[in-house]
Amino acid sequence: MGTGAGSSGHPKIPKWGFGMAPLSKTMAQRYDSAVRTVSLFLAGEMPPSSVELEAVSELKGMFNRSLKKDQWDWFTVYEKLGHPPRKQMAYFVSKLTELRKVLKEQDVDRAASLRDELAKNNLGQILARWQEPEPLRAEGAGEGWLYVLSTREEADLLKIGMTTRSVPERVRRINSATGLLRPYSARATYKVKSTREAERRVFALLSDHRIREDREFFHIPFATAVRLIEEELLAAGALQRDQGQVKWFDESKGYGILEYGQQQKAFVHISDFVDKGLGTPNPRQKVEFDVTTTSKGPKATRVVVVEG
Repeated sequence: MGTGAGSSGHPKIPKWGFGMAPLSKTMAQRYDSAVRTVSLFLAGEMPPSSVELEAVSELKGMFNRSLKKDQWDWFTVYEKLGHPPRKQMAYFVSKLTELRKVLKEQDVDRAASLRDELAKNNLGQILARWQEPEPLRAEGAGEGWLYVLSTREEADLLKIGMTTRSVPERVRRINSATGLLRPYSARATYKVKSTREAERRVFALLSDHRIREDREFFHIPFATAVRLIEEELLAAGALQRDQGQVKWFDESKGYGILEYGQQQKAFVHISDFVDKGLGTPNPRQKVEFDVTTTSKGPKATRVVVVEG
């Protein structure tokens, strides 16, 4: 989807920023069909022989464009998928590539093994999020999103701010301002525990790059800004992460299981706890953590005990 040209011969400026184009009817139907097909396969309601290879390829492409950020609808797709972590998306791309291969070879046993692995790593929950009609909004008081926007033409002139609504809603409101020639688009988003505190920290961090004190604009290379922001939010414990509790922990073996979300479970090793002087984790202790994908299922990392 290019910008085209107007009747005067000048390039036509699109109504939306790069990555935030609405899904065309054709693409929405293709995406929805791929999501339904793979969801049925993951749930054991569709045998490997009935799974269309095109559906697997389409779903892989949805994660790929969210990773590469190189298509006019990449953020629209990423938003509907629920903002999955980059490592998780890369894992799904790899496993869906393998799944298509074994389905084509009619290797039913390996297809079933991959199905179980993808299901354990919560692909089903992500696909369920896609089928939700409502935009992704914050749940708790004060929670929300810190966003980094820019136009495609001025990639290092960044508009940074926060919202307690969905990011697309906020961007649409910004782009509707009178006098705005080129639309902004989201380039990075962070789910945070307190939008105002996260914004305050980031503004202080990037103060030397701020163009005006009364405006949310910063002149800094995007890659540099993202690295600094992620380091700051991570060190401050400002990011909204998975929360759950210790289900059980074997002190002699040094590992256990955390439970979180909708009856989801993640393996945890004692070395994954941030506080090395913690001692043995106890059942029902409240924790927050990140989840990585593995061949055996979800694994918790950077675990912090928040209660108990």
